[in-house]
Amino acid sequence: MSLSTTLNLWPTQSYVTVNFRPPTFDVTKTGETQSGLILINPVLNPLNKSALEAAVSAIGPVQASACGIFTEDGQLVWQGPYAFAEDSTYPPLFSTNLMVQEYMGKPVLTYWQGVRKSHSVAYGNITILDDTYTPITTICPKLNLITSPSANLTDLACFGDCHELFITPSNTLIVSAGNLTTMDLSPIGGPSVGYVYDSQFYEIDIASGDIIFSWSSVASGIPITYSKFVPGVNSGTGLNSSDPFDWFHINSVSSVGDGYLVNSRHCWATWYLNSAGEIEWRIEGNNTEGQSDFVVPKEANFKWQHHARVSNYTETSAVLHYFNNRFNEFADKNVASQSNGLQLSLNLVDKTLVLEKILNDSAYHGFSDSQGSFSPLDNGNTFVGWGAITRLTEFGPGGNDDVRLRIQFGYDDTANSYRAYKQSWNATPAWNPDVVGVNNTAYMSWNGATDYTAWVIYTGTNESDLVEVATVQRGNLFETSYPISSEAQYLKVAAFAGSTFMRNSSLVTVEPSY
Repeated sequence: MSLSTTLNLWPTQSYVTVNFRPPTFDVTKTGETQSGLILINPVLNPLNKSALEAAVSAIGPVQASACGIFTEDGQLVWQGPYAFAEDSTYPPLFSTNLMVQEYMGKPVLTYWQGVRKSHSVAYGNITILDDTYTPITTICPKLNLITSPSANLTDLACFGDCHELFITPSNTLIVSAGNLTTMDLSPIGGPSVGYVYDSQFYEIDIASGDIIFSWSSVASGIPITYSKFVPGVNSGTGLNSSDPFDWFHINSVSSVGDGYLVNSRHCWATWYLNSAGEIEWRIEGNNTEGQSDFVVPKEANFKWQHHARVSNYTETSAVLHYFNNRFNEFADKNVASQSNGLQLSLNLVDKTLVLEKILNDSAYHGFSDSQGSFSPLDNGNTFVGWGAITRLTEFGPGGNDDVRLRIQFGYDDTANSYRAYKQSWNATPAWNPDVVGVNNTAYMSWNGATDYTAWVIYTGTNESDLVEVATVQRGNLFETSYPISSEAQYLKVAAFAGSTFMRNSSLVTVEPSY
């Protein structure tokens, strides 16, 4: 079902105290889950300008497309920057990679925000927030890249790509990028001087903004024949700078040991680079001759994969996991394999591997043609975000027969979240709580606050004569309501954590009843 033609919009939540419209969650919980909050960037699938304007007209600013933190039962905790502007800016802003990371020994919240000017590359900046949601820094990579003429970047100066932002233990930031350059495409049926997107990544010192390392897929020496795309068939022709061929498509990079793990969606391959950027080992998901140091079992073949990460890394072994799409927008669902979560144990000495996990959710047979994430959790569970499919699954240690949590936050084929995480996050915002008094009811919320447990409500007939009228438990709600006297003309609330005062709201005038 096409959103752009039907505007079949998923139900959203709404509030009195704030003008937010986050998606509702359809939740099925069947077992013990890892404690933590859900972090997603729900974005409506690309709309043309007229459809975007219609969506804004239908439900107001499309604020369902924003950074969002939720409880696992779907209660909003924090809504961040909107991904669609109220004035229907086109192409619209969008966000990715909302996650908790560590910077300077403390937990921080990070996200990317920008615009997609082509199917392959987006351009934007990276924001790092502390636990009061105060920006520590916003990094706008000035990379002196060449872009396609159709990108029309006269209004944009930040060149960080949407696919990766990774804070390293050295307090640097790894960010992906795309540069327009030329490459010999004749080995795969293209022009000898063909235009391509050169997938790159940069390691940036967060404090100074200095670039301390960079890597280029074109300059790496990886042959063009590794690409599973064909010029002019499922990517650009490469014949001119307005139609570049996206041969590599970097979609995840992370620091591992002293080196880097680099993943290519379009080569079905992952490389481990040493600190100088030299290839130490490689793994390719289809066992194409000469392209892999490992033999991948047939049942573990991976294609179009996302979110390559390594855990338990040593000089002799590593656990490698992916969201394994196994499918893309050009594939036929009748013959394609379903997407899954994949975990492999690698022996880095003799280059053998053991298949540890293939995770499929039997409640729906998913073909996710893009995006996705795979996250091992501290209690042994695994959290999978299905990318282009608006669903999240938490698996227990028992795998496919041990699904603990299922969440749906949008209609299939109408929205997506590039990645999804379940993480611990504790925050007390720099701003005060919000309160509204209307129709003999007090409504109160505190966007982003995680640790308060109760509200104390004060009302009065004048500003200087407020009295405490109730203590109300927050429960698990984003917005709490409580009846107040029809004689109340002024209202204020205070947030408490147990018996500890945290913050007052502003004093507001109670609106008349209707």
